[in-house]
Amino acid sequence: MDNNWYDWKERMNHVFTNCDITGYIDGTILQVVPEQDGIGARNWVKNDSWAQQVIMDNVSTTQMNHIRSKRTAHTMYEGLASTHEDVVFYTVNNIENLLQTAKATDSDDLLKHLYTLKGLCDHMNEFPNSNFHLPDVRFKTIISNSLPRSWQSFVEPYMGNAKNADDPDPKRRIQSDTFIGILCEEYKIQRNNERWENGNNGFNGKGSNQTTGSQTNIANAQINPRTLGSHISGQTNPCAWCNICEMKGHWTSKGYKRHQNEC
Repeated sequence: MDNNWYDWKERMNHVFTNCDITGYIDGTILQVVPEQDGIGARNWVKNDSWAQQVIMDNVSTTQMNHIRSKRTAHTMYEGLASTHEDVVFYTVNNIENLLQTAKATDSDDLLKHLYTLKGLCDHMNEFPNSNFHLPDVRFKTIISNSLPRSWQSFVEPYMGNAKNADDPDPKRRIQSDTFIGILCEEYKIQRNNERWENGNNGFNGKGSNQTTGSQTNIANAQINPRTLGSHISGQTNPCAWCNICEMKGHWTSKGYKRHQNEC
């Protein structure tokens, strides 16, 4: 909760509702005077104590400093709210700075980069004052500007039209969530293609498993053992015929199985 007050607040509102203690948190269920209702007063203390326990079980050790001296669930929650909501302006400035300065390179994990930007945007849009929210079209621009130059031609068709807000092009009208999804899929495709190309180059003697001369021919012939005899010499004769293998490419005298009983 140290850096995500509004995220914590939203989650805890659901917890308070499910535990049926919202009235104790917001102070709408007032404390019962023992002289007027002894049983009701005892029940109120137990219920409020339970609400306090729910709060304490969901804050860090550092946040306990703000609620340790409080005696009711309502004053505990108010202490946390006053501590964190009063510094929201500084939080907004920090998030805006992170969004504007986040830049990815070709060697970065683009998935992680996009998820980080999405988290910052969501955090900003959780503030109660909608004037601080980040418009979707603006967020798409931030995403585009944060990508490496090699991605600019890919993202350009998805950018909004600054001259025409009603541009009918469906690509320009997609939401930021869809835009991020498209970028993630394209990134996965590019990474898979790179891995395939690197593996293919290595197999053909261009990578770390490089082989040359007759070694390459033998290695390649292992895919089809019946053509091994024609590859050992480093070349294939299309006119040659092997009576043992009953295949073209080498003479019977060159067949690698000619000394075996069966081909």
